[in-house]
Amino acid sequence: MDLVFVGDRCNDHSPSSGYDQVCSLFPEAGWLSGRALEAGRIEWHRAPKSAAVPRVFHVIYGDCSGKAVPAILRERFPLAAIISSAHQPIVRLRDDAPACAALRASDAIITVSEVQATELCDLGFTAPIYPIPHGVWRDIFRPASGPPAPDGTGVLMVGSFLRDWDGARQVADGLAQAGVRSIAFGAGARKNLPAHDASLEVSPRVTEAELASLYARSAALFLPFLEATASNALLEAMAAGCPVICPRLPSLIDEYLGDDLDAFEPGRYDLAISRLLHYARDPSARAARSGVLMARVASFDWPRLAPLHAEAYEDVVGRHVAAGRGEAREVRSMTLPPAARQRLGRAVCEHDGAVDSAAFVDPAVDTARRLLPPHIRDACERLARGIGPEVALRIRGLPIDPDLPPTPIHGIVRKPTRMSEAVIVGIAGQFGDLVAYRDEKDGALVQNVFPLPEERAAPSNGSSDVALDLHNEIAFRRDEARWRTYEASPDFLLLLCLRPPPHADAFTRLVAVDTLLSRIAAEDRRILESPRFQLRAPYSFTRGGDQSRPWSEPVPLVRERSRSCFDLACGLRATDADAQRALDALRAAAADPGLGHRFALDEGDLLVIDNRRALHGRSAFVAQADGADRWIQRVYVRRHPRSGSADEQEALEVPERQRAAIVRM
Repeated sequence: MDLVFVGDRCNDHSPSSGYDQVCSLFPEAGWLSGRALEAGRIEWHRAPKSAAVPRVFHVIYGDCSGKAVPAILRERFPLAAIISSAHQPIVRLRDDAPACAALRASDAIITVSEVQATELCDLGFTAPIYPIPHGVWRDIFRPASGPPAPDGTGVLMVGSFLRDWDGARQVADGLAQAGVRSIAFGAGARKNLPAHDASLEVSPRVTEAELASLYARSAALFLPFLEATASNALLEAMAAGCPVICPRLPSLIDEYLGDDLDAFEPGRYDLAISRLLHYARDPSARAARSGVLMARVASFDWPRLAPLHAEAYEDVVGRHVAAGRGEAREVRSMTLPPAARQRLGRAVCEHDGAVDSAAFVDPAVDTARRLLPPHIRDACERLARGIGPEVALRIRGLPIDPDLPPTPIHGIVRKPTRMSEAVIVGIAGQFGDLVAYRDEKDGALVQNVFPLPEERAAPSNGSSDVALDLHNEIAFRRDEARWRTYEASPDFLLLLCLRPPPHADAFTRLVAVDTLLSRIAAEDRRILESPRFQLRAPYSFTRGGDQSRPWSEPVPLVRERSRSCFDLACGLRATDADAQRALDALRAAAADPGLGHRFALDEGDLLVIDNRRALHGRSAFVAQADGADRWIQRVYVRRHPRSGSADEQEALEVPERQRAAIVRM
């Protein structure tokens, strides 16, 4: 992607620590010195492998040492996208005008915490914000074997920035009175903690191996932060299995440590001393905590974070290039960061009530709104409101029930936990009113879609031997002679993958209506907009009846603003020769395998499709009815109430909370 990092090393206690380690995740990318650039020179820490003009610059310390860099890059490389990382806590950033100006001059911002991202949004920053956690080289600091045990080394203090040194001295004194030694590293410690007795050692720089050994042997790490968004020392200690005692700051506790077991309210250093002595005096407690931290830190291993950075770079470049060329980008893809996945999973486990009840839906929607990162919430809102050219959104890394039962073989679903239901319902609620259809899967709000042996070759979502051609989701009411496709059909559908097929051979195809119509002659497009076509009732809506699958009255296939409503999979016919010609042109365009996008949904992948502006289909795949087959959950959403008779609305089954809005249509 012709990527160049801009910035300089900024860590004083370990050569393998610091946010600049992100540069090593992309060895093909260049790395420019920010200080040299500010001085008017081009100096490479690492020259790029490609001679192409950079398409994206990542200013790694955009609100700190790199404040002047975005403006310089904009002048030198006007066509490139500029991403700046933000590190400062918001209480400092809001008073740092140059830092704010640097971030506002950037095309996108990467934060090291979700709290920080939310606060930037609250400050009015309008650029896309991607919260991607700070990382650590886990293997460098991880003990060679097993959870480490302290050897009497005492308590560590590591780092320099935003520390309360008066509080650090208070804690060191309290530990000394209890006979526990403290060791402090870093320039800040050397400046602010002059050693006054044998119980406090202020050490010069040590080797990385020595530092890793100290983490492993010490009772705990004490971090006397005033404010913080992330911390090298915290992640190093977690990797080494060393308990971390720090103030109760949301970014550190909720996003990195994952609990507040060893947190204290700012200023309550008596509580900090108590927790430090707890680990110094109880090796078994220290060993138990070590195991928890070493397991959790796996989510922050630098290689685990590389795909999140790559995704952000590609998203920014795609938006930037498309905007510059006037092109449409039809699908956005983003991944839920590991810490956000864990928090969302924990939160939705607490939801009670029947899945189709307000007692379940309301908390799920509120939880998703509260815990989804800002850039994902923003993407949901843009798609829901139809802002921009995107017709679909893919979110990866969502939490799924850890003890998922075998994929059902027939219609009965026995799923003891409801994590995935809470996740898909919660995100669906960001798009509008959740809706189910009485004649589709018995009116289930969350529909389970898996291959059914008896429908192996049918034009239904239970098939596997045959592909499903491009279609919109179309509502049908079997006991009504005249059914209105546009009035009752969903605006959005959500597909959440609980289990991918074992052979990874099922692909969801997506084509924007605008893209499909651009392949068709203008005269044929005009015919497609006239009521000269009939739709056959979807197979799945007629399972419980006589399965006659009646045809609709003549309807247009396309309406204003390229809104479509047709189904090439279940049945579509023309009412005259000219309409047949237009329909043949439509089928020919849709048959082009290179048209649109193909997705192999993996566990935890959610695909949100604008059912008004996009068509979707599915490939054939191998199903063996052995409990390991593909398993998808599906939810329908209606964005806005539309006109329609009371009888039409009776075909809808919605949670009580939303029913009033539906009935009023």
